[in-house]
Amino acid sequence: TLVSLVAPELTAICDEHPGLRPLVRAEDRVLDIGADTDLALRPSRRPPEDAIGRRVGVVGWCVYAHVDAGPEAPWVGYTDEAGPRMARAWLERHGGDAPVRLEVSTVGAVHDVLRHTRSRGLLPCYLADPDTRLRRVGDPLPELATDLWLLVHADLRRSARVRALVDLLLPRLEASRALLEGVRAP
Repeated sequence: TLVSLVAPELTAICDEHPGLRPLVRAEDRVLDIGADTDLALRPSRRPPEDAIGRRVGVVGWCVYAHVDAGPEAPWVGYTDEAGPRMARAWLERHGGDAPVRLEVSTVGAVHDVLRHTRSRGLLPCYLADPDTRLRRVGDPLPELATDLWLLVHADLRRSARVRALVDLLLPRLEASRALLEGVRAP
């Protein structure tokens, strides 16, 4: 789901630097930095030891519901084998009496389900806030906040091509902090 955050920035960078042609690998599994990818955008409380990078900001999470969902709408949860563990734990503690209608395996799939059903669930703010089919229910949940890192494998930190892309991309991502964190304008 981070493609929605990074793709516009990469496209703008490519427009400014026509020779640049990054390859984006968007997968639900965690890629091996250095073997699978040169550069990674990863939400993590603690980045891997063999990677170096910069903290871009904090990924805020909120409860979201379809615009037509009522206050007692059923929940869409995350399956045990996939999805954020913190989101599953939060729903178990705070979900109340409303049933869990579906359990879904990825953040992107929960987003799709909420957009097309009168349900509610937990999503990152950068993904759900721009979606006019969803409405936020409450403020960002501090216990679900996760740091977002722009990472490179330690062996690639001196690579000119990797360094150039980091230098171009990082300030653009940092400029998106309000969307990332779920901060709304007053």
